[in-house]
Amino acid sequence: GRVISVKKEEQKPKVLVTEALPFFDKEKSILEKYADVKLARGVSVDDICSESKDVSVIMVGLAKINREVIYSAQKLKGIVRYGINARKSKG
Repeated sequence: GRVISVKKEEQKPKVLVTEALPFFDKEKSILEKYADVKLARGVSVDDICSESKDVSVIMVGLAKINREVIYSAQKLKGIVRYGINARKSKG
């Protein structure tokens, strides 16, 4: 018989967003064309660790990312800080 090769549809990378900063809905609608996007339930290290096990990218607003988060995200390829400059200005 003849063997037919069927190319699997490539899976989109999974992106975990730690918090919904201003304009998140607009950003999410753009990102969803290229990735499966999910919003973390909370910003604690435990919350992020439990939700990051199968993600490729973590998009971080103000949440703390430490070694524990990095090691728990077994498929992690990158961490991206996003949002408006959150540093306090000295005035």
